[in-house]
Amino acid sequence: MKSVLITGTDTGVGKTIVCRHLAAYMQSKGVNVITQKWVQTGCDYADDLKDHMLKPLPAWGEVQDIDTLRTPYRLKHPASPHLAASLEEVEIDIKIIEESHALLCKHFDLVLVEGSGGVLVPLNEKILLADLAARLKMAVVIVVSNKLGCINHALLSIEALRLRRIPIPGLIFNRMDGQSDEKILRENVRIISLIAGVPVIGEMPFLKSDADGSEHVKDIGEAFYKCWKENKNDRLDTKRPDV
Repeated sequence: MKSVLITGTDTGVGKTIVCRHLAAYMQSKGVNVITQKWVQTGCDYADDLKDHMLKPLPAWGEVQDIDTLRTPYRLKHPASPHLAASLEEVEIDIKIIEESHALLCKHFDLVLVEGSGGVLVPLNEKILLADLAARLKMAVVIVVSNKLGCINHALLSIEALRLRRIPIPGLIFNRMDGQSDEKILRENVRIISLIAGVPVIGEMPFLKSDADGSEHVKDIGEAFYKCWKENKNDRLDTKRPDV
């Protein structure tokens, strides 16, 4: 678990907020952590790395062009990476992403990579996000938008990762509003974990603003930190359970 991809069951499911809180908690435990986003789209509307609000660590000064390494591609259009690049006549070179990721892994204990959209989003016309995660031997944490319909989305995402033998240390459920049926939300967490055989790291409560929540997600941070400590020098088990 030198690097972990934070992906989601869809776009807009809270990957940025989860990445922020995990990174902040890891920093609070003394871990030399950095966040990365390989392709930032919609730059006129959002900058997810700024939203991570990480405190710069001494190691940052040892890395040349760290801002570029953290976001190799910044594209204006709020679209899938392959489309946003095409609209700007930019070619997304996977080697550039691989090299930037390798440099960050060299200088930091942990690299948290926020994905773009879900696991099968195309980075270009030849490679999907999950394919690159597999190539880089990353672990993947899935952020599940806890709502009616998420069971199918979550299980499909897990299947796609398992087909590529990508380790999944856990799921983080995110409550997107405060009005959903509590019985459905609790059952989503139970049945997805049961069928997939993937542990639940925790559940993000519904937050009224992006700045809220650090005191409410401490348990998620601690669970992730323990998992990382246990597996930081190894790849997690990639064996598919019988389900």
